[in-house]
Amino acid sequence: MLSGLRRSMSSTFIGSKQPLTSDCAVAQDEECGLWRYLVVDTSGVRPRTDASYGKETKSGMARVKEGTLVDISLRRRGGWTTWLCMREGEGWLHDISPKDHKVRLIEVDLLHVDWQFQVTSQSLPVFPKPSLQFLSKPPLTSMAGESLSHGELISVSQRIRPLNIKGSFLKLADGRGWVPDSLKGHQVLARWQNGSVDSSSACEAEVPQNIPSGHSEMRPQMAQEIEESERIVGSPPEVSERGAWDYIVLDPCGMHLRGSPTYDKTEKLATKLLEGELVKVVERQLGDGTTFLRLDSPSGWAFDVQPTTTKKRQRMLEVVVEEGSWFYRASVPGGLALRSRCSCADDAKTGVRHEHGAVLVVNQRVRVGDTFFLRTEDEVSWFMDRKAGKQVVEGPLVMNTHDAGCLVAVRPLQGIHLLSAPTRNRWAITNMVLLKGARVQLLRSIDVEGESWWYVKKPGGMEGWSFDFNFEGVADSQVPGLDEPCRNQASVPVC
Repeated sequence: MLSGLRRSMSSTFIGSKQPLTSDCAVAQDEECGLWRYLVVDTSGVRPRTDASYGKETKSGMARVKEGTLVDISLRRRGGWTTWLCMREGEGWLHDISPKDHKVRLIEVDLLHVDWQFQVTSQSLPVFPKPSLQFLSKPPLTSMAGESLSHGELISVSQRIRPLNIKGSFLKLADGRGWVPDSLKGHQVLARWQNGSVDSSSACEAEVPQNIPSGHSEMRPQMAQEIEESERIVGSPPEVSERGAWDYIVLDPCGMHLRGSPTYDKTEKLATKLLEGELVKVVERQLGDGTTFLRLDSPSGWAFDVQPTTTKKRQRMLEVVVEEGSWFYRASVPGGLALRSRCSCADDAKTGVRHEHGAVLVVNQRVRVGDTFFLRTEDEVSWFMDRKAGKQVVEGPLVMNTHDAGCLVAVRPLQGIHLLSAPTRNRWAITNMVLLKGARVQLLRSIDVEGESWWYVKKPGGMEGWSFDFNFEGVADSQVPGLDEPCRNQASVPVC
């Protein structure tokens, strides 16, 4: 359900009751247009005043009930959730819950039609609304009012087709309710044309000459895509694409790989992915209401959304893995626990902890929701920049690097103890002592909490941190802040 689109359009003001138009301004991680979504959460979904899951954004409006079709004019990506602004400015909804990964809405196509079908099953229940739960557990006759008999002819005025789920919902033209075109994988309706069943395909349908009602405000290229897609009444064909994508496991219970792109439990392999693991995907295939993902190593198939009609939830999420070099500093008194994978779970802790004030070098960053997971330069351990909404590290910090010609001398008469990190905390004091006048090479410098720190090295391997005022320049060297800046001085930029 989560697309890889780079959002590129603007925002709206909730409560203004003004629909967005094509003149909306460009903004990052957003796009504006016209989409239709179907509420699939049986509890419904409550609109919010802003694209945020905080309690303060809850509106006093009633929940949008399951089976309701909503028009969306603005989409904003936030982690694994896409926030959806309702077209008339009634508030924001979300397709996947930021709390438990549960699927709340799915994107659908709406087509206004004038078609006829013949019932091919022994009996076909009439649904009171287009509900995914009815596909796995059809309602009792008393709930829907009636059921259709084998061979009965029906007229259809609307079709709702989920983009990533096989099958469609068809609205009866006489207003009795909705029927599915398939149940439990079996086609239950056949297209009726010219007084007989269309033998070429039970799902073939002509394309209306005009763009269907409700699509007129869409961009021309979007309308053209919809027109092409609506040549088939039933399920869209499975689509496979090959490439290279990074995914992270979101499910706290992990996920067993399968031998083929199917949800069939008999295809389960012994290989299990743990929550927070990063994997490389080499092939993606749509089917059964999900996107199946083929992994190269370990070998097997996974899927991004639970492929069931009820209790749908996000199992894996596509992420962007940034490569680079950044510096972060532990900023909480209790220190920073390192982890074996991108997870907050206790079993992911490695047992290694960096104390408050420690500086860590990072070579990879992965954003999941509002949290960055950061991999240390040893390429083994991870830590996160926030926990339970609280920032636990500072950074990325600006770290200045200096060339080999930057020599300084120790100033204090009693000499200095080198520190393992730029902090006043006692844990950082080492047994390495530099005597007064000792010449050392200045390698790095950084400003932390209003104080300037230098990282120096003495031939023979002794190196560490100390305050900048503990050093002075020497006659044959130019030092930043003491004389002129050294040549080739560089800074690691803030990203």
